[in-house]
Amino acid sequence: MEIIVPAEKLAAAVNKYLLPATIRYLAQEQEKSEEVTISKKTEFTQIQEC
Repeated sequence: MEIIVPAEKLAAAVNKYLLPATIRYLAQEQEKSEEVTISKKTEFTQIQEC
């Protein structure tokens, strides 16, 4: 059985559902990455001060 979906409907569904979820996920990952970078910089600064 083959399901045929018009490209416009597929694009609309991706834009409405998949894209926002992907953007939220990537934003969370970037936030985590920035937190790790900030903590490493803080550790490095504290070590240099000693």
